[in-house]
Amino acid sequence: MKTKINHHNVKVGDLFRSTWGYNTTHHDWYEVVATTPAGVRVRELLKNKDSDDGNNGFTPLVWPATGDHRFAGPVKFKRVRPTYDGGYAFKVNSYSSAYSDDGTPRRENHLD
Repeated sequence: MKTKINHHNVKVGDLFRSTWGYNTTHHDWYEVVATTPAGVRVRELLKNKDSDDGNNGFTPLVWPATGDHRFAGPVKFKRVRPTYDGGYAFKVNSYSSAYSDDGTPRRENHLD
């Protein structure tokens, strides 16, 4: 497969992460599966989880799934915008945006 780059230099395979929650913290990852001159097509990724956090599983370590069965949702088109730190972002919904990410494991907070 040929890797296409759009005018924002976002390419197929790039990851974006959305962090959201009111009194909890959740992380959702998205993978770019196609690019267009106007934006990107992304799919949400499943999460791997390590609940052995010493806190009864309330603050698990999570990271994006890889492999053939990594996708959690359908393809969605998103318009990409540059961010102040040289990365990129897109709006996920009314309360969340996703930002360029390297897939580093993160802690979620399920303490409510």
